[in-house]
Amino acid sequence: MPHTTATRRPLWICLALLAALACVPPPPPGAIYAARRPPSDQVEVMVVSPGSGHVWVRGYWRWERNDFVWVRGRWMPVERGYRTWVPGRWRHHRRGWYWVDGHWGR
Repeated sequence: MPHTTATRRPLWICLALLAALACVPPPPPGAIYAARRPPSDQVEVMVVSPGSGHVWVRGYWRWERNDFVWVRGRWMPVERGYRTWVPGRWRHHRRGWYWVDGHWGR
């Protein structure tokens, strides 16, 4: 029986998924792992900006003593030479969930 494009499609999807997973960076050295997925973000009300040159950094869940603790969002002054804030995020690894800090981007 000849292979058609339809019968090869699942193979290509699997290969593409494996390639994408291979590109995921490893956890940073010294990463602290949470045993479970972080909760959904809390809804926050942005307070009035302290002035131009500030960017809102949304709140996030921090892993602390076997549980998640909410860290409220805040305004931060934009660092010189940068334009945007790249938010931190939780990533999953075989050892659990770990936090990747936010950082300034150009």
